[in-house]
This record gives sequence, structure tokens and C-alpha cells, in this order.
Amino acid sequence: MTYPMPTDTVHVRIESRQYRVFKMDLGEGIPRSWLKVGALIYAPWLLLCNVLGVPFVGGFALWVAPPGALTWWLMSRDAGGRLRVRGIVDLLRWYLDRPAPIVNGDTASSRPVTEVPTDLAFLIAADPQVTTAEDLDRLNAPLRPDFTRLALTRAREEASRAEAV
Repeated sequence: MTYPMPTDTVHVRIESRQYRVFKMDLGEGIPRSWLKVGALIYAPWLLLCNVLGVPFVGGFALWVAPPGALTWWLMSRDAGGRLRVRGIVDLLRWYLDRPAPIVNGDTASSRPVTEVPTDLAFLIAADPQVTTAEDLDRLNAPLRPDFTRLALTRAREEASRAEAV
């Protein structure tokens, strides 16, 4: 029978703490990460309560309890020992940065939605026999006029290079 070895990982967590707010002593201190998350939650919540007109005297619990409970829940640890806020941030980043879905090749259209421009000049330039438009027609390749001019220019350059050698 094996026994698990003790670990000091939980006890070695390094975190900065706030020990005083103005002149008020906070005892052991509050982790600064709790204060940051609490500030990010309390600010919009207090603004919302103010806009909705929640009375501060009679509704003090509505002003303080919901964001306090949410801050406590976000800063508690999940089953793996991570802060819950870290898991939520990771999930949000995954939703925002996830790649586009892969299109199934069987269901994708065989015809492109738009015209796909291709340059066939490398095929024509490799053939030293191509010097006129009739030679291009002999290839039975459907070319647009701009590709024909480009192909003829490149074919003539290749032919002149071949003659020079």
C-alpha cells in the first residue's frame, strides 16, 4: 500500500497583502488580488444601483451583499486548486479566440463562390513553342486576357533567354 507524500505547494503561495487602508488596520491583511477583483465588480454594481435608484439606507444589503458574494466566489478555489476567476478568464479567452470551425469536405461545394484567380504563366513559359495566341489556344487552357498577355510576355522572355544560351 502506498501513501501520498506531503506537499508544501498550498503553503508556499506567494501573494501580496494590504495591511492598512488609510489609517485602519486590517490585521492579517487582505490579498491585493481580492481587492482588484472586488473593485472591478463593485464599481459597475454601485453605479447600477445608483442609476436604478435603490435606496442606500433601506437597501444596504442590495448595495453590498451581491458583489461581495460574487467576489468571494470568484476568489475561492476550484477542485483543481485554481482561482475560479482564472478559469472564467480562460473560458472567455477560448470563446473569443477559438479558431473557425473546419468545413467538412464532403458537404463543401465543389465550385468556388467567387472566381479564383490563378497564374498559368509558369506552365506556358516552360513550353518554348508558345509565342502567339494561337499557340495558347492549342493548349486548350481557358485564360483571361490579362493572363494571355502576361503568359506571352513571359514566354517571349524565356525564348530570348534560351536563344542567348
